[in-house]
Amino acid sequence: MNPPKRVLITGAGSGLGQALALRFAAAGAQVACVDIQAERVQATLTQLSGSGHAAFTADVSDDASMQAMADAVLAGWGVPDILINNAGIASGGDVLEAPISEWRHLWEVNVLSVVRGTKLFLPSMLARGSGQVVNTASF
Repeated sequence: MNPPKRVLITGAGSGLGQALALRFAAAGAQVACVDIQAERVQATLTQLSGSGHAAFTADVSDDASMQAMADAVLAGWGVPDILINNAGIASGGDVLEAPISEWRHLWEVNVLSVVRGTKLFLPSMLARGSGQVVNTASF
């Protein structure tokens, strides 16, 4: 019998990330839920069936926060079989109304977080010889 898959999902405190966490857990996977809000990620964790799940808090737009989360995951939970870079945010208003700082934050969360997550976990997957990276985008 193969061990359960380990799936790490960013943005798992709500929306699609939470739905993916529930679905993977129901299918027998061990899920590491990551979200910027500790209360939300803990709420998701309590809804998961099965065992071996974990919750981590991280700001996907911040290098140091993501590094600390990755260090904790790799040391205490293990190398994920599947990394789902799912965290994302939306902006309100049109281009002329939104300040450039909001666009920078959108870029950090919606684009560079995918690069951060991949750079932090892909080397361990490559060293092991297996793994999958899934990137989501939404509007």
